[in-house]
Amino acid sequence: MSVTITPVAVPARPGLMGLSRATTVYLGVAFAAVGVYFLLAQSTQQVAFEVIGTAAVGAASVGIVRGERAARLPWTLITIGLAFQVAGDWIDTWTELVDHREVAAPSVIDAVYLLGYCSWIAGLLVSVYRLRVVRQLAALLDALVFLVAFSTVQWIVVLDSVRHRGYDVGETIVNMTYPSLDVVMLVLAFQLTVRPTHHAMRVRLLTVAVTGMVVADEFYFVAANYTSGSWINALWLLSYVFFGAAGLQPSGTPADGGFVDQPAIKRIRVILLAAALLLIPVTLLAEFAFRHSRLHPLAAAIGMTLVSGLVFARLWLLLRASERQNHELRELDFLKDEFVASVSHELRTPLTSIAGYTELLEEEGEIAPETASGGHLEVIRRSTNRLLGVVDDLLFAASVQRGALSLAITTVDLTDVARAAVDAARPIADAKQIAISLQVERDVSVPADPSRLGQVFDNLIANALKFTPPGGQAAVRVWKEPDAAVVEVADSGPGIPADEIGRIFDRFFRSSGAVTSGISGTGLGLYIVRTIVEAHGGSVSAANAPGGGARFRIALPRVGVR
Repeated sequence: MSVTITPVAVPARPGLMGLSRATTVYLGVAFAAVGVYFLLAQSTQQVAFEVIGTAAVGAASVGIVRGERAARLPWTLITIGLAFQVAGDWIDTWTELVDHREVAAPSVIDAVYLLGYCSWIAGLLVSVYRLRVVRQLAALLDALVFLVAFSTVQWIVVLDSVRHRGYDVGETIVNMTYPSLDVVMLVLAFQLTVRPTHHAMRVRLLTVAVTGMVVADEFYFVAANYTSGSWINALWLLSYVFFGAAGLQPSGTPADGGFVDQPAIKRIRVILLAAALLLIPVTLLAEFAFRHSRLHPLAAAIGMTLVSGLVFARLWLLLRASERQNHELRELDFLKDEFVASVSHELRTPLTSIAGYTELLEEEGEIAPETASGGHLEVIRRSTNRLLGVVDDLLFAASVQRGALSLAITTVDLTDVARAAVDAARPIADAKQIAISLQVERDVSVPADPSRLGQVFDNLIANALKFTPPGGQAAVRVWKEPDAAVVEVADSGPGIPADEIGRIFDRFFRSSGAVTSGISGTGLGLYIVRTIVEAHGGSVSAANAPGGGARFRIALPRVGVR
């Protein structure tokens, strides 16, 4: 006997806040190392800085080896970028501690750093491309909004000041390249953040890493004096740590929510678009408040004009997508109504035949005595009539959706219609031991279609009897007011849940009480009531009675149809 054992991939055990166990442990150790870093002597700090960065490269490399093959290319490029940054740090430390000299820009160190930035951007571009972002105009507009906003702020805060610091051409170009690449990295990271992916936690960690790197660079270029061991180093170190954590964190499973191409703007996207709109004016206000020697109103005006135009274009695309989606939904709704009407017509013919032949069997007595005495034909008749009622409701709803509801208006006394409806419902009420009462005024006349109003009363009374328990009560009242005739149907049932009162007249809606209690129905009865009443220019409302139960109130105009 041989047994085949199939290896099963065991998912990473979760740690804190959706992080894997390995990522949680790494972050804890790395944060502690960053804290210890500031307790060390200056010369030791420089080596510790590179050790923490090297550990981040190692953590990201482990994540690449253990991760999905499909995700290796972008994360390999991102890890290579991190490795270039750390290599540049090692070269800088060696030059300062061993060679005892400082390297002027531009230098080999700058080349290594810039290669790291390029590798980061390449990895982010691959990730963004795999989300099909570059093939969507809306996503490209979002990227342009962020790019223009960040670029404008970068010019105001960093680039223009670097340009006027008196560096030679080479050093000026290098010092302006870093913040320019920062903008590109931040835009790409935000594009990943706002796209729903199955590796969301990994992307969040990556976004934090990129943001930390960009903020550190900003303070470095803005700061008047930078010294080794500055608090800015904490931002760079934390950025390295989060790059390592992002690489180490495994991707989620596709069940966590793969990429979904939706026209709707998610909350995070709204926040980022709002931030992009406010970023430039807030920066200009801060520049004015701090009495900066060089104000940049022209750059701010150009940037705001471009950002506003791009946001407007983005919203216009969203509006078009929403209109297209609504049009498609209306078409689907129309097709559904057509299908329901077609099926209902097909069902009505055989049901009518069944009902007719059942009556013939009863009249001619051509059935076995035991079948007749057992009430089998009555069961057939009752079931057939119930199905015919459902078919009629479906056909009515379909005709309303097509705008084919017609009314034969005449003068109708609501008292007569109410009395006929109560008399028709009394056998059902008696069978359920429900006391049904009728209270009417004389001569409550309205211009209306009598058969349609009969439907209204039948549906409301049937609804009241359906939800009233045995031994309960149902009441029908009709009275007149100066400009309207009023009908009220009340029951002593459980009432309507407060959060469902506004929906009970919707088509196909069934209350939670009906579903829980197993009460049959199609959810069309009250919809038909509202449709007929509104077609007569009236109104219908529902409420819970103070003593319990539900109460439906109809008001019909007494002079003409509005």
